[in-house]
Amino acid sequence: MKKFLALLVAALMSISVLAACGTKTEEPAPEEETAVEETVEEEAEAEEETEEAEAEEEAEAEAETADDAKAE
Repeated sequence: MKKFLALLVAALMSISVLAACGTKTEEPAPEEETAVEETVEEEAEAEEETEEAEAEEEAEAEAETADDAKAE
C-alpha cells in the first residue's frame, strides 16, 4: 500500500511539473478600457477644435478692430 501511494504521489508531482510547461493564452483587453481610451481621444480632439475656433474668432475680431481704427 505504501509503495502504491508513493507511486501515485510521484506520478501526480510529475504531471504537475509538466502542466507548468504549458503555454498561456493571452486574453484580449476588456472592451471597457478601449472605449474609455476612445472617449478620451474624442474629447481631446473636440477641445482642440474648440481652441482653434476661438483663436480664429479672436483673429477676426482683431482684424475688424484694426480695420475700424484705420477707417477713423
